[in-house]
Amino acid sequence: MSVGLVAFLASWLPSLPSGPRPSVASHKLAKMVLDSYTYIFAIGSCFALLEAYNNGANNMANAWATSVSSRSVTYRQAMVLYTIFELTGAHAVGARTASTIKNGIIPCSAFGDNAGVQLLAFAYSSAGATL
Repeated sequence: MSVGLVAFLASWLPSLPSGPRPSVASHKLAKMVLDSYTYIFAIGSCFALLEAYNNGANNMANAWATSVSSRSVTYRQAMVLYTIFELTGAHAVGARTASTIKNGIIPCSAFGDNAGVQLLAFAYSSAGATL
């Protein structure tokens, strides 16, 4: 299924530049390439933020429901403790998680060195996880 998705994304983005990345010296070309991906990045970022919010709310409900319902902690205390623990965990192991997603799940070679297809694939996967 992932090969079909990559083929679909590649056919959907024919107007986006592909191939080797522009050098630092060609600033105008680099700006043009980045401008063509801006809308995909913005939409993907919105879905990623919504996904993070949904995931956090689900984790909060699963982890603290028993403690709050047994009145061991109040709802406000649970919210504060969850925020502290979630941020600590994100800072402690967030880089390893990002490395696993970047290199361990889908190899970059599957996208044929086309940054537009890769960006669109990750935006779609984030949208799918959100909805």
